Amino acid sequence: MLRSLIVGTLLACSVSAHANSYCDSRNTCIDTHQWLIGVNLGYGEKANPINAKDDIPIYATPNFAYYGKRFFVEDLDFGYTLVEAKDYSINAVTALPEDRAYFQRWDPSNIFVSFNSLTAGSIAKTNASNDLSKMDTESLADREFTVMAGLEGHYYLTQSQTLSAQVVTDALGVHSGSQATLAWATNHFWQNWIIDVSVAGQWKNKQFASYYYGVRPDEATSAHFIYQADDAINGLATLNARYRLNESWHLLLAYQYQLLADSIKNSPIVVDSDTNNFFLGASWAL
Repeated sequence: MLRSLIVGTLLACSVSAHANSYCDSRNTCIDTHQWLIGVNLGYGEKANPINAKDDIPIYATPNFAYYGKRFFVEDLDFGYTLVEAKDYSINAVTALPEDRAYFQRWDPSNIFVSFNSLTAGSIAKTNASNDLSKMDTESLADREFTVMAGLEGHYYLTQSQTLSAQVVTDALGVHSGSQATLAWATNHFWQNWIIDVSVAGQWKNKQFASYYYGVRPDEATSAHFIYQADDAINGLATLNARYRLNESWHLLLAYQYQLLADSIKNSPIVVDSDTNNFFLGASWAL
């Protein structure tokens, strides 16, 4: 999605503690010119659809956010508000592609984890496939670090509903790919509960999809494993529920379903057609 749900959780946790606030696209608020620092504790797993790659268990994730008059930081994502009006806003943003985290255990996206990419499970597992159409991934080259940069816009349909769009491209020239996301989100407050629901479609062009999910000739263990992905559109649906214990602590449940595009799931290194993701625990914000 457009922003980390972890950050959204921390922002929501701070609503009751702040009066003069900045409200983001999900109507959760923090003071401007103030750092928000927090941590999420509990259990979840980050899904990994790549053959023979372990799912990543999540026990604790740090978070921080800052909003100035126009400049803002959300974990490792940076942004600058270009236009801000009553019903809409437009930002210039940077973001890290989460796809690389499937290949690198200590990728930043596996440390500052977004709740929209956590998967269910009681223990970490290896997605080793006996399907002869799937390739052993030991020969894969590293997927290099890069930063995506571009524009995002939010249109506030109602007090509780937002339509958002983001278009970003590879800023460092690693794969020269692009990604676009269109999302609808709504949040509701009921007694001590805060419920966020969102649905989204995420398009990746062929350069982006092929870099992460394709198999180059020098990587293939056999010629029939050489694969170039086409444009891909993944579908996502997310539920994020928080129960307020006090000004600093919330209980948290996050769940996400992601349907992988044919161009991705048909890759010889991908063993799953979808992911069911969750995190259960508590969040603390200063």
